[in-house]
Amino acid sequence: MNPRRSSRAFTLVELMIVVVIVGLLSTLAIAAFSRVKATATQSIILNNLRQIYSAKERYFLDNGGQTGVYAQTLLDEDYITKNTWAACFDSPIVRGIAYQGYFTPDDPVWAGPATTQNGALNVTRQITYPDP
Repeated sequence: MNPRRSSRAFTLVELMIVVVIVGLLSTLAIAAFSRVKATATQSIILNNLRQIYSAKERYFLDNGGQTGVYAQTLLDEDYITKNTWAACFDSPIVRGIAYQGYFTPDDPVWAGPATTQNGALNVTRQITYPDP
């Protein structure tokens, strides 16, 4: 007796090749997604910095260029919105991004990805606005 092989079945080699190709494509997709996510995060940080810088500049113009101001003062005196405050200054440890909390008249504002070290935030790479 000669067993008949179905011509419609896939061989093990064909299935293994398909699995390898799907694995390679998923690896490339994951790498591209992480780059897009990093670019989006940087764009969000820059937008927040523009808003904070604008608020800081308006504060110093309105108050005669004092020596410095805290972010909380900008919120209390309605120079930044509660949404901007929440996005930038609430829970920096959870969000993983630390924003500058004290501003001087002529300096740019900064933020950056942060890690915790002994309970304190450690900014690993600063993003400044305007770019010096």
